[in-house]
Amino acid sequence: MDSNNSTRNLITRRQLILTEKDGERFFNEGLKLMGKIGFKIDGTEEFNEAMTDFGCEINGGRMTIPQKVLDYTVDRIKAYRKEKLKEPDIISKKIDYFMSGQATYWCRPEDNTLRPATRDDLAAYHRMLDAMDVGRTHPGIIPQDVNVNTADLHAFATIAKNSEKPWRVSPFSAETIPYFHRILTVVEGDADKAAKLGQEICFHKLWINSPFIICRETIEGAMLSRKLLGHEVKITIMPVSGASSPVTPVGALVQEVAEVIGANVISLALDDYIVAYCSSTNTFDFTANIHCQPGPESNIRRMLGKDMGYYMFGLPARGGIPPTTSAATVGVQSMMEKCIDMTTAVMMGDRFFGAGGVLSQSDTVSPVQMVLDIELRDYLQHMIDDIDISDEAMGIQNILDTAPRGADYLASEHTYEYYKKSVWFPELLDRRTSGSYLRNPGTMIDRAKAKAIDLINNSPNKCTMNSAQIKEIDEILKEADAVIGG
Repeated sequence: MDSNNSTRNLITRRQLILTEKDGERFFNEGLKLMGKIGFKIDGTEEFNEAMTDFGCEINGGRMTIPQKVLDYTVDRIKAYRKEKLKEPDIISKKIDYFMSGQATYWCRPEDNTLRPATRDDLAAYHRMLDAMDVGRTHPGIIPQDVNVNTADLHAFATIAKNSEKPWRVSPFSAETIPYFHRILTVVEGDADKAAKLGQEICFHKLWINSPFIICRETIEGAMLSRKLLGHEVKITIMPVSGASSPVTPVGALVQEVAEVIGANVISLALDDYIVAYCSSTNTFDFTANIHCQPGPESNIRRMLGKDMGYYMFGLPARGGIPPTTSAATVGVQSMMEKCIDMTTAVMMGDRFFGAGGVLSQSDTVSPVQMVLDIELRDYLQHMIDDIDISDEAMGIQNILDTAPRGADYLASEHTYEYYKKSVWFPELLDRRTSGSYLRNPGTMIDRAKAKAIDLINNSPNKCTMNSAQIKEIDEILKEADAVIGG
């Protein structure tokens, strides 16, 4: 709300579960855990040297972090927090909803059934997303009709050849990273430009595998990506409560805090920077034998993590509440879970969302769900848009002129002027009467299906590369398949 103008907004606030005292307790206990446990690690020579130079001790596959190193890390964290708290905590007025996921299944828009996803699906999907002006934080699909060892690279190339610009795909191994850079060099026409863009869209993360494990493969990939693309080490933690971390919210949180502290030790040792609260979580469902991204238990865990992000670093954890679903196909469950999660998150001040178009814990992609998700975004966007409270919008004279005649506002000039500004017009939701429905039956899912099929079949390819560039990318793929495809 801005008291200095004639508009107001629905007030949304950052949620707060933990008190300052709670934050201090979890931080101190997490610090003790990291000091006692350290990491099980299989590092490269370069990685190990950087960590030991920083003061850590590596022996027999175990890295311990002495108190003096933890003390220094805590001082840096506190200094970082102090600076971040000086920055205004501004909640955006715009909801950004991105496609994400690394699905292996395609939910057919024609009949809502599943099959393994292919390169053709990926190509058509990204042409559709360009037509809808939807951004992407993941490839959406890892194609299953290519060699498993180069599937990440094929995804990256397919997207580059079927989109207005290349989008993010995370390399799955150190072996594919140089090929990613070569493809991006073809796209950009310059190796330096490719490296700079690669820092944002094809970097390899250093994953901390809960509890307190960092494997050789992730270190090799992260170190090579850092060297080739010139970026600071990027670290991510994704514990699963009840499986790789304690089942209780507070037990899972204190372990997560310990691992976050350890992640910042690593980022300081390698690149002298604070990686901040780099963890998001899921919960293990013992009845379904699967990790669950959506659900109240996972959401509570993410809210607690956001609180600890504020307490430790002066800014929230990166992972908010993603509007995901456990449903394998489009239907009541997929919309219920996504609506609840996204509405909750928006009311807490979140504005940046991934998980557009994904089903089944992000293992399935659905063009129909993507269309439905955009309708959900637009619904919530209207709720937080500016509300005109000016004298003109109030229209006192309009009331004086119209009210004595009865319910005749449809005929007033004021209604004509303000109708489109005041009423949201859904594209898919059905607001008709029962009688109108009976004369022409159809649901929002029917309309979403028709739109998705049209977009998949008819969206143009906005790729700007010429035939020589595409041929060169295809040759790089052939080489990668031959060298590392197995």
